[in-house]
Amino acid sequence: MNIETGDLVFYVYEFVVICGLIFRVYLEFEDKPSPLPEVEILPPLRPPEPIVTVPEIVDSFPIPKPPRKHPVTKKEYIDFFKEVLAWCQHNIKLGKDRKIKP
Repeated sequence: MNIETGDLVFYVYEFVVICGLIFRVYLEFEDKPSPLPEVEILPPLRPPEPIVTVPEIVDSFPIPKPPRKHPVTKKEYIDFFKEVLAWCQHNIKLGKDRKIKP
């Protein structure tokens, strides 16, 4: 195969043109920052309030009453009876079938 001078000049010219295009593309992107992605990935959002609510802890404890002394007077017996009656009504379930309260 015989390569003539005109063909050789054409090949060299095409090589220089292609190298120039590659160099030009390289220089065009050299000073510019990298392109941004099409979709920006955001961090997951946290809910503003917790999903599970934690009950508040109250620092109050019921103060136990001192042990009761045996009633002596009539007024102490009446007060004791009223306390027992209030406790029974509070703690014993009263249904509709019950005719007499405790």
